Amino acid sequence: MNYRRIPLISLLNEIEVEAAKLLIIVIASGAILGVKEGSLSLADSEKLIFNLDVLKYCGKHIKDKRLYKLISYGMELGDIEQLVSKPGAVTDACVEMERKLRKIIARQ
Repeated sequence: MNYRRIPLISLLNEIEVEAAKLLIIVIASGAILGVKEGSLSLADSEKLIFNLDVLKYCGKHIKDKRLYKLISYGMELGDIEQLVSKPGAVTDACVEMERKLRKIIARQ
């Protein structure tokens, strides 16, 4: 069977905003962990969650500046990998993102 990929933003637009926020948090958490452990590429994490569509959705519907900034930061992981010469810079960025995500979850 040939399945057509449905972008996450299509699902987000079909569900309640609070459910969408929780889904974004869960997917972002998994993507950060996957990038940190090396099981998910930066390109795949950008296709999945750290992209302009999700960022715009957060800005328009969720209106949580912390989550908006987290998605924005995730969009910069590729730049961090290319521009920062320090070994482990992406891992350090993922650890920082996990810290930010814990704060978002704690304030739910």
